[in-house]
Amino acid sequence: MSQAEIMKTPTFEKLLSKLSPEVQERILSEIATVLAENPEAGKLLKGTYTVKFADTTLRIKLRSLRVGDYRVIYWYNRFKNEVWLLLVGHRKWVYKLLKRL
Repeated sequence: MSQAEIMKTPTFEKLLSKLSPEVQERILSEIATVLAENPEAGKLLKGTYTVKFADTTLRIKLRSLRVGDYRVIYWYNRFKNEVWLLLVGHRKWVYKLLKRL
């Protein structure tokens, strides 16, 4: 299987920029190695979420990739082989952001 294309949302970029450079590097490295190779590596989250993409609103199942105490919340579009990075943050608060997607 070919590598999945990694797509970053503006929200993901903003949240990532607020983290320390060491944490950013670890997270980006994990995304490049683990998610690109195996997009279904992350834990499937319970329920479905309503997410706005540009001009479309989708009801989708999301996944969470564990990177130490941090989580990367993403959606894998298997039809286009794309990984959409939606949120990133400390496990204590990142799941609270799901309500605001």
